[in-house]
Amino acid sequence: MTRAMSIHALCQLIDGCDVLSLDVFDTALLRRVGEPVDVFALVAREYRHRRGGALVPFDFAARRIAAERRAREDVWARHQRGDVTLDEIYAALDAPAGWDAAELKSLELAAERALCAQNPYVHAAYRHAQRRGKRIVFVSDMYLPPEFIAGMLRDGGYDQVELFVSSACGGVCKWDGALYRHVAAALGVAPARMLHLGDNPLSDVVMALREGVGALLYPRCAQLAAQAGAEPGGDEPAAAVYRGLVRNRLFAHRGFDALGFWYRFGYRVMGILFAGVGRDAADVAAAFGGDAVVAALLALGESDPRAQRMHEGAREFLADLDGVRAAFPWLAVDARTAAAPMRHVLERPTAEEAHELGELPSALVRPPRWLEAFQDPRRALGGYRRSLWRAGFRARLLRHSLALS
Repeated sequence: MTRAMSIHALCQLIDGCDVLSLDVFDTALLRRVGEPVDVFALVAREYRHRRGGALVPFDFAARRIAAERRAREDVWARHQRGDVTLDEIYAALDAPAGWDAAELKSLELAAERALCAQNPYVHAAYRHAQRRGKRIVFVSDMYLPPEFIAGMLRDGGYDQVELFVSSACGGVCKWDGALYRHVAAALGVAPARMLHLGDNPLSDVVMALREGVGALLYPRCAQLAAQAGAEPGGDEPAAAVYRGLVRNRLFAHRGFDALGFWYRFGYRVMGILFAGVGRDAADVAAAFGGDAVVAALLALGESDPRAQRMHEGAREFLADLDGVRAAFPWLAVDARTAAAPMRHVLERPTAEEAHELGELPSALVRPPRWLEAFQDPRRALGGYRRSLWRAGFRARLLRHSLALS
C-alpha cells in the first residue's frame, strides 16, 4: 500500500500483521511549526531572548544545517556510518563568541520537546494495535538521543515504547533498508509479518517494500495543506507556528472530514486574526477597510450555527497557540501575519470558500442584480472574475433572481 487511508481501513491492515512499525517525526509525532528547520529559528530567537544585550550576528539556522551536513560527511568518511548523533553535529558547529554551543544544544532539545505533539490519527492506530495484542515498534532515522525520543513519545500518549533509532543502532538507517533488517532480526519476526507507516516515500515505503516489509505512506500534513490551497508565507516565528498548528489540526486526520467548513475557517483564518488584531469587531473590520465579506462574517449572530462553529475553531487555535507560547513567552503575532489568511481568502478564495461565504446574509455580499449587470456589463463581468462569486455563481444568481420575481 502506498497511500494513507481512513483509520478504519488502516486498522483492518493492522489486524493482518504481527508487528506495527511506526515512524516517529511527521508521523507518530507532529511538530507545531511549518518545517523542521523552523525549530532552529525558534532556538536562535530564544537564545537571544535569554541572553539579552548585543550578540555577534549569527545565522544559527543556516550554520546548524551546515554543521549537520559536515558531521554526516565526516562519520561516513571515517566509519561508513549512515547517521550521526546530536553531539557530533554540535561538535561540528562553528559558533562565534557569545554563542555557546552547549546552551544551543540544550535549547534545541527543549524546543523539540515543547513543539512535538501527538498525531491523533496515528495514535488511534497505535491504540488499536495494542487492543489486538500486536507488537509495536517505533523506527526512526534521527540524530536525537533515543532516550529523549522515547520520552517525547511517552509525553505524546504512547505509553508502550520499543524504539529503534538509527543513531543508536550502529548508524544503520531506513533510507538504505538496513534498519528494517536490523529490526526484523532483533524481533525475530519475518519482514512480511511487519507493517510500517511513515511519511517519507523513499525511506518509509520504497526501502521497506524492498526489504519485504509491508508499507503504508502517511503523506505529510504540509503536503496535503499545500494541495488544499496556498498558505500565507512569512519568515516570522509566529507565521511558522501558525502553519504548523493549522496543518496538524486540519490535515492530520485521514478519511471523512468531521470538522466541517466553519470550524476549519475559524481555526485557520479567524483564530490568528483574533491573536494579532484582537476580538473587537470594530478593530477587525478596520483592518480590512470595511470589506463587505468581513463585515458579514462579523455580523453573524451568536445563535447562528456557522458562527458557533467558527468561533469554536478560533478558540481552539488560540488555545493551541497559548500552548506554544508557554514555552516561548516572547512569541507575538504581528498585524500583518494575523491578517494574511483572511486577505488570501478575499483575494484568492478556494471553491469551497466561495460557496460558503457566498451564502452570508448580507445585502452587501451578493451577486450583482440584473439591472446592475445590464447597466455596466463590463464592470459586472470583471467583478465576477475577481470576486468570491466564481464558484456557485449561477446557482446563487438564479435563486436571487427568483426571489426578486
